[in-house]
Amino acid sequence: MEIEIYLVSLMALVTICTLVGAINSKGAGRMITSYIFAFICVAVTGVFITQMVVGGESGLVNKLEKEKQDLIQAQEEKDKTLAEEKALANKNSEELAKKEAEENQKTQTGIKAYKNEVGALVEKLRTLNRKVSRVNLSVESDDAYEQLRGTANAYLGQANRLKKETKKLTVPEGAANIQSTLIEAIKTQSRACSNLRAYFNAEDEDQEETLSRAYKSRNSQATKLISSILDKL
Repeated sequence: MEIEIYLVSLMALVTICTLVGAINSKGAGRMITSYIFAFICVAVTGVFITQMVVGGESGLVNKLEKEKQDLIQAQEEKDKTLAEEKALANKNSEELAKKEAEENQKTQTGIKAYKNEVGALVEKLRTLNRKVSRVNLSVESDDAYEQLRGTANAYLGQANRLKKETKKLTVPEGAANIQSTLIEAIKTQSRACSNLRAYFNAEDEDQEETLSRAYKSRNSQATKLISSILDKL
């Protein structure tokens, strides 16, 4: 385009010079010849300018129109690309939301199942805790004493079985605090049962008194931990 502008400028300059020469020429022959030459230059320059502005695909008007159409097409493609990216982003967002909802549902289902299992264990633990709290150490006969010894051994065995059952639990995310409290409650109950069993192997009254206070205290602690677990279920 710059070369064409330079050529038009040059032709216009030549045409102006020709017109000036025609105007200043003297004699009829020279004047006619100059004007004919000037007319030819004006005509050629006019045709060239017309061709440059509107002629074919290389014309200025057509080039400007083509550039306009190219800009429109580029904008349309850009808008289309943005729309596709937005649609893809929305799709990804929906898929992510769906996945999160499914994971959340799965987590909630896992927590519910876990709480049901914990509830069953806590019920066993609470039953054991109540039995231990109702033990009456004030017995006189040897048979009753031996029976209590056997009962204490049985209680300790129940506490140990609860420990094993607790280890089999699958703890879902978000339920760690319940699991830790459950483990602590069973350990405390187990120690209470161990103190109770040790009571029947005490060597003197001082040991009996110490072990009696210990098992009652730990059994009471286990009761509080059990209540804490039930509040979380």
